[in-house]
Amino acid sequence: MGLLGEISKSSEALRYHSRTAEVAGQNLAHVNDESYARQRVLAKEGVMYTSAGGLLSSGLSAGGIDHARNDILDSRVINEKGDSASLAAQQEILEILQAALGEKITRQGVNVGLDDLHESDLAPGSLTRAINDFFNSFQELSASPYEPTIKQELYHKIDTLTKRFNEAGSSLENLESDISEIIERSVTKVNSVLTQIHEANTQVRRFELLDQGKATMYRDQRQKLFEELGSYINFTKENDVSAATGKESGFINLFVEGESGQKIAILDTTGPQQISNDWGSEFSVQAPVDALGTTAKVLAKIDSTGQLGRLEVIDGGSMYDDTNGPFLVSVLPPQPVNVDGLNDTTMSTAKKKGDVFFQSGAYYQTLEDTLKGDVLTDLTKFLAISDPLNGVVSETKRTFSDVDFIPKGQQIYYDGKLYQATTDVGAVTSEEGVLDTVSGANSGSRSYLSGEVFRYNNNYFQATQNVGKGFELDSLSETSGIVNNSGILSLGANLPKRSDEAGLAWPNGNALVVGEVVSFVNPNAVAGSAADFYVAINAVDATSTELPHTSVNFVKISSFVDDSVQSVQTLPQQVTTNQNGVDVTNTQMSFEAGGLYYDETSLTHFLVKAKPDNIIGDVDVGSFNPNDAKWLSNFHIFSPDPASGLPPTSVLRKSNPGALNISNGTLEELNIGVAEAIIQNGEIKSFNILQSSNGLPSTDSLFVNGQEVAIKSGSIHGYQQSREVDLENYRLSLNSLVSKFVTQTNKIYNPDDAPGSYLFGFQANLTRPSMGANLIMEQEFNLFGVEGNGELKLFRNEVNMTLPYSEGDTFTITNTSPIVPVELKDQFEGTGYIIRDTADGQVLLEDPNSGSLYTIFGSAKNMQNVTMETDSTYPGEDLLVGNNDDGRSIMLAYENVPFKLEQGGSEFILGDNFSFDAVIENSWNLASSLIVDNDLTPDSIVASLDFDQGSNDIALKIAELGNGEFSKEISDINSDIGNSLSDLNNNIDHQKTIEDLLLEQRNAVSSVSIDEEVADLMQFQRSFQASSRVLNTLDKMLELVVMGLLK
Repeated sequence: MGLLGEISKSSEALRYHSRTAEVAGQNLAHVNDESYARQRVLAKEGVMYTSAGGLLSSGLSAGGIDHARNDILDSRVINEKGDSASLAAQQEILEILQAALGEKITRQGVNVGLDDLHESDLAPGSLTRAINDFFNSFQELSASPYEPTIKQELYHKIDTLTKRFNEAGSSLENLESDISEIIERSVTKVNSVLTQIHEANTQVRRFELLDQGKATMYRDQRQKLFEELGSYINFTKENDVSAATGKESGFINLFVEGESGQKIAILDTTGPQQISNDWGSEFSVQAPVDALGTTAKVLAKIDSTGQLGRLEVIDGGSMYDDTNGPFLVSVLPPQPVNVDGLNDTTMSTAKKKGDVFFQSGAYYQTLEDTLKGDVLTDLTKFLAISDPLNGVVSETKRTFSDVDFIPKGQQIYYDGKLYQATTDVGAVTSEEGVLDTVSGANSGSRSYLSGEVFRYNNNYFQATQNVGKGFELDSLSETSGIVNNSGILSLGANLPKRSDEAGLAWPNGNALVVGEVVSFVNPNAVAGSAADFYVAINAVDATSTELPHTSVNFVKISSFVDDSVQSVQTLPQQVTTNQNGVDVTNTQMSFEAGGLYYDETSLTHFLVKAKPDNIIGDVDVGSFNPNDAKWLSNFHIFSPDPASGLPPTSVLRKSNPGALNISNGTLEELNIGVAEAIIQNGEIKSFNILQSSNGLPSTDSLFVNGQEVAIKSGSIHGYQQSREVDLENYRLSLNSLVSKFVTQTNKIYNPDDAPGSYLFGFQANLTRPSMGANLIMEQEFNLFGVEGNGELKLFRNEVNMTLPYSEGDTFTITNTSPIVPVELKDQFEGTGYIIRDTADGQVLLEDPNSGSLYTIFGSAKNMQNVTMETDSTYPGEDLLVGNNDDGRSIMLAYENVPFKLEQGGSEFILGDNFSFDAVIENSWNLASSLIVDNDLTPDSIVASLDFDQGSNDIALKIAELGNGEFSKEISDINSDIGNSLSDLNNNIDHQKTIEDLLLEQRNAVSSVSIDEEVADLMQFQRSFQASSRVLNTLDKMLELVVMGLLK
């Protein structure tokens, strides 16, 4: 090698030693930076080559930077820090929760027991102290039953105890709110950290794709961010592979696990995905119909089982009205968006029966347990949910089930639950059958109750007994009158018509063959009843005296064609009346009660519930529309089966109304959250939960594009666990304590449920009244739809309702007046009963002084004695005394409940009834709803219901409850918290040991040692100086050579 080669070689060595000294200095500068990993300059050996002097190599040079990081240790640190953060979050909440009852119990204190009267149990201001003081005061009252000062002190203790319960309940609500706020802030921080990781990721990739070594500074920064992210949530990492080179690009993609086990990307080369804790649990309900009203806002609270526990009213809105029907609110899981496979019709995960989920653009409910790979188009396994009912809805009632038709997919509100039709439901059910792909046989898709009629292959069939799902369809006979082995009767291709009734009357002196249809009026039926249709299933001799309704040779046909529907446009008549001696001719139109009509203008079918007054005049007749609100109490609007092929003046109809079949799958109860709004003065006050659903995400769940994330570590996981486990256990235990305490004390103090005579109560609200089935008419006389069409006006705005027990109550107001419908004229005429819709009966009923004819009876599900009284001072809505609308009734329940039965066009009859519920305002947190009974005063407190001097039985019984049972329950609640906290502290200590050990291991690999770095720096400086001297010598030698050449 020549002189110039040596100079080049020495220069490379000088640069190498300079770089090593620089990196060593950099390491020393970061000696206290925990996120910094030690660096080393890698030496690159020179290239070997031959020369005259032998085998030589080029100079030493820098070959990049060695980054002292261990990926396994780094990943373990992220995981362990996440577990530590989770435990710390749970510890924080438990320590706050421990003080919620005003006392603090350690494991040692629990082991000592209550007998030691340690300070925590009887600490002033504690719930235990307040309960003990309450029972002690009743003990004092039992000794001096009439002492005013003792009563005053007892009242003070009752008030104090109530406040202590309220404080415990408030602590729970505050903690729930605080956790939600903490998680919301944490989610904001997570999204910020993800953005920073993306920036660091981008820098690493940009630098390392240039093949200039590792971007150590950005890698250190990224690792620090990974650890910060891991302190909030758990995640997994995957190295990104460049599509261009097929090699790792230096970018790291991040993923989280979904609740169903799916992998959800939260960071890739396109950027971070937003994580949210807002799944729609706080939302605005449907706006009121009145344009001047404001929209209410509510918060859904979900319990630990995924069920809707409460809808908390944040803003009650204004101008809401539930007069014409209940106001419903539905709650469903969130909708995922922009998710791979979301539009697939094939299930990627298994589901349990009743699960509700969103996929392929719609919500679905599983009808049975399903497997991965099942397809959504399988109607036996999946139900596509239509838009859930929200706002004011109409109740479907059994009264009109003979004419009602519910098309497939329509939702109905029936008996307090929400259902969806899986097929057309009406007088005739459409049977589609299930095809066995192996055998090619068709079987029944659902079960049928005895008497149900279905249509299959253009023929009608009727179940003569309860028939289970899966019966053979291909073997059904098309010949009328044949009953197969499953008990299914063939009715042929046509159902009987009402207009054929007279021609088919039986007996008629003719013999009957199998399948022949007759009409017959049951001799036990109400006078004037229409005939029923029967089909002969055996041959019947012409001389037979058997009657179809009792003979085994006949089966009553449950459905028929009612072709008696009248067109509204054929009704108007010119009627001449004499008015003040002058004949006046007007256009009039009248309807008959129970009649079916079809309005060609509005294309509307309706049944007349109550006969309205005649419509008089060309204008009113010409503008008639049965859908107008003014006819709501007179007409029942219905839609006939469009697949029947019948003209508008004919409809399919059942022989009798009755309960809808909700057991055979034709009407599927929707497993979604449903609640009815309780409205007072136009404002939503609270909600009555009707259906709780399951599988709803918890209040603090996290979502990525609508997909719920399974958080298993990090502080967010800790807070979630605290809410779902610790707070939930505390809530349930506190509710149980409050419920048991109030129930026992109130039952002793007021054993007869005398109104206004309780110690404690729960704030409650009244629901809207709804009319129930008239069981007297339906069960005793087989009469449906004969109820009166008036309404019950409940003055809810005047009631400050309280309940003495933790369970809600249902109140029923029943008409006991001796009034029966005209259908029962023959049975009741001359018995003292008033026959409605008869000339004599209506004279009595329409008499302005007929008020004394009406009697009503009040009852309750729980309250023992409900009585009624009249409020004759009520001036009516016009506030003018002396009019027909004066007066109302008052139900003496837990509170006085004023109401008024307002008659409609058809008067109420015996057995007509209305019911309404009293719903606790906050059953989710009973302690917060507890109040001192509104009517309790110091003077009203009694020691006994016995008026004998010195009686004290009630005071003694209540005092005996203070045997430590309730104190023990409070202690148990605190003990559970204390034990959990003690266990958690042990886990934290153990976790800290693991984390410290792991950090020590990593530090041994990655951290900077001052001694080592100083020694290295001195060595590198000496090497640099040596290389400098060599280079200086070579420079002088070169100078001599050059000068010699010049000479």
